[in-house]
Amino acid sequence: MKEKFFTFFFTVVYFLIFCFFIDLIFRNTLNIFSDLLAIICWVIAFIISVALAEYTVKKIKEWGSFGTVKNYAQIGLQTLAE
Repeated sequence: MKEKFFTFFFTVVYFLIFCFFIDLIFRNTLNIFSDLLAIICWVIAFIISVALAEYTVKKIKEWGSFGTVKNYAQIGLQTLAE
């Protein structure tokens, strides 16, 4: 259940970041083709944000269980040992 929540959360965060940049690019355009291109970019951004969210959750799972202090301490010690 935590994984689904984190996947949803990261999807929303990544999508909002992409939408900010898409808005910067297409802010002052008054053309139907640029509007269509912006919509296409939103769809692509959503697909990419879902993929990035799943990848992020997968990497978090590999590191350990979502954010316990013990796991962060182990990661820090492993980093120092390397």
